[in-house]
Amino acid sequence: MLRGYARNDVIAPWLSLGLFGLFYAAMVTVGRGSFGLGVALSLSRYISATIFVLIAAVQLGRVVCARRSAQAYLFFVGALCALVTFSSIRAVSIGRQLKEERSHAKLFLELIRYIDPATDRFKEGCLFPLFGPEGYTGWIRTPAESLNELDFFHLASGVTFATPSSPDSGSFDSVDGSGDVLHLRRKDEVTVSGWALRPATRGTAKVVLISYGDQKTFIAATVVTWGGRGSPAALQRDPLYLHGPWMVSFPAKFLPAGDGVLKAWVYDAAGKKFIRLPESGGKKRFHVEAQ
Repeated sequence: MLRGYARNDVIAPWLSLGLFGLFYAAMVTVGRGSFGLGVALSLSRYISATIFVLIAAVQLGRVVCARRSAQAYLFFVGALCALVTFSSIRAVSIGRQLKEERSHAKLFLELIRYIDPATDRFKEGCLFPLFGPEGYTGWIRTPAESLNELDFFHLASGVTFATPSSPDSGSFDSVDGSGDVLHLRRKDEVTVSGWALRPATRGTAKVVLISYGDQKTFIAATVVTWGGRGSPAALQRDPLYLHGPWMVSFPAKFLPAGDGVLKAWVYDAAGKKFIRLPESGGKKRFHVEAQ
């Protein structure tokens, strides 16, 4: 359609822009292909190239339709806008999910010195949303320490581990796994849940962290959500209490082989201490098979 157009100086820039986007996308795909299809098709690598191609297509379409019919051009632009809008709706949903995951992970970043590094490379790890691809495991720890030294971000240190002074701290209610929690296999997943209760005058318990045995590091963490009717705090009918249920899942491979006891903690930033949640129904014991 453009072959007979006399103004090559008008066509050339937009054609060059479109070809640049296409060739750049092809180069990235071939260059990253050796790392696997997932890496080669990572959407963020093609955003600029896609924008270039869309702009070139719109501008070249305008040139073509100027010589023919404006109706075809309007249809083309309308279809393009519909496709972009449909893709954007999906992108907004994904963006909200990523924002929530990274916002939660940011709460755990302050406690990075107390999070088991062995969990970093697993997607179930509480800091994983900040790491990006699995190949960058551990990348965030060094910058976090540097930001702490520069006084841009403060990492928790010298935090003590305390037993609950009263039932108002909350509770560690249940342990449910794929199979008997006392006899876990490495491929099983463990889900633990409970309630976090803290006086409002001292601030809410934002995060709950999970450890095992006498370890002073945590293998999993979750953000406390708001509770509703039927929660222990709601039953107290005391407006001074803020409350929330919590639930976290993690793979059994985070746990050592053999017998052990799970523990749940809330973080008291003001008092610089981890407060252990009392277990309802006794200690939460587990046994993990060696293989």
